[in-house]
Amino acid sequence: RYRGFINTLADADGTLRRMPLVIAHGGTLHPSLALATALRARGLDRAVVGRDEDGPYVEVGATRMPVDARGNTLLRFNGGSQHYPALSAKDLLRGAVDPRALSGKVVFVGSSAAGLNDVHVAAVDRVFPGLKVQAAMAENLLTGRVLAVPSWSSAFILAACVLTGA
Repeated sequence: RYRGFINTLADADGTLRRMPLVIAHGGTLHPSLALATALRARGLDRAVVGRDEDGPYVEVGATRMPVDARGNTLLRFNGGSQHYPALSAKDLLRGAVDPRALSGKVVFVGSSAAGLNDVHVAAVDRVFPGLKVQAAMAENLLTGRVLAVPSWSSAFILAACVLTGA
């Protein structure tokens, strides 16, 4: 019931600053892994996709995440990948991790194998594992820490350039 895609979208300079929250395929909207995880963590079975005066958005509970026309949203990182803790599967399986340390937390299970090539250049870190990108976006959705570009920003930038040039 809860599943999501893991696609990311680097900017033209190769830096990851945004990712798709939803994609349309076959006339149906599909959630990203981060969005599906946030829905599951909140006990919700769907997000609200809407549009207001600032443009399109995806709403999960009380969090409204602005998206562009293609369903992409800006990532808000807390810092480099070291700010998103990881546990060794080996330690977990041999009982070296206290289960209480995971209680009440959202946990992503994945691999950090270099051969998978699931690392990204992020604005805050040159080597940011894909699983931690998903964790960062899920955290954005669950905490309401949202980055938004105002709908009027393009007009403002144009006006500032014209005024500066004049």
